[in-house]
Amino acid sequence: MERFQPHLFEANMNDRNGASKKVKISISEQRRKLKPEDRLIISLDTGSKETLVSLCRRIGGKVSILKIGLELIYNLGFDAINIVRSFGYKIFLDSKLLDIPNTVRGAISGIANLKPYMVTMHTLGGEEMLSAAVAFFKQRVASIRDSLPPLLFGVTVLTSLNDRDLSNIGFRESHLSLVCDLASIARKSGLDGVICSPNEVSIIREKYGDNFYIATPGIRLPEDLLNDQKRVGTPRKAISSGADFIIVGRSITSKKDIGNAIDRFLDEISGEV
Repeated sequence: MERFQPHLFEANMNDRNGASKKVKISISEQRRKLKPEDRLIISLDTGSKETLVSLCRRIGGKVSILKIGLELIYNLGFDAINIVRSFGYKIFLDSKLLDIPNTVRGAISGIANLKPYMVTMHTLGGEEMLSAAVAFFKQRVASIRDSLPPLLFGVTVLTSLNDRDLSNIGFRESHLSLVCDLASIARKSGLDGVICSPNEVSIIREKYGDNFYIATPGIRLPEDLLNDQKRVGTPRKAISSGADFIIVGRSITSKKDIGNAIDRFLDEISGEV
């Protein structure tokens, strides 16, 4: 296992007198406190305001974090964040930042104002881009009242890509090797964690230890359709392999009884934590 300095992040906690104060907590400590409802992140893959509101209501507070991605942002703008937050959910902003460091810094200036709980960026942007993003988020958030740096996640290899796809793009290494290389860059750059498929979780956890978050899309129950995903796994497999968060979209949001679908995923998670 590679050795890194313990990664600390800030959190608001109350002292003995009930006053709020900022304290530094290690990721490994925070990981141990995650409840099943914190671990299941539901992806809101829609471009409709009406559907968004309906989903937020039907999810019914059974989870704490909802993911807002490009489909929502490009159709509804950042008003989507206000809608989701109005229902009491934390925001996972799947921004997938990828550009030269100066441009990413400019984007971060705006993202910080939105106060998301989690933010993503592509690790293919390289160590300079990622390190600049980490530093600028801390700098920018420090100037915003009652704000804490979001958890920063590096997207490794999209779960819609397999070895053949990577070869066609020009990569000579396997998806597993590439994911591990990109996870190393993310860790060295100071990110809080990575996004990878369930199939790479165990080796990343083994290499980088407990002080690093792992979130996994490509989560499917045995009877679910793969759709456009190629590297997938069950929620039980992901959590037992060491994932902290599983990201689920259509396998929940397409169901007639969303509450029942959520309960099934939460039961799968509870069986492994």
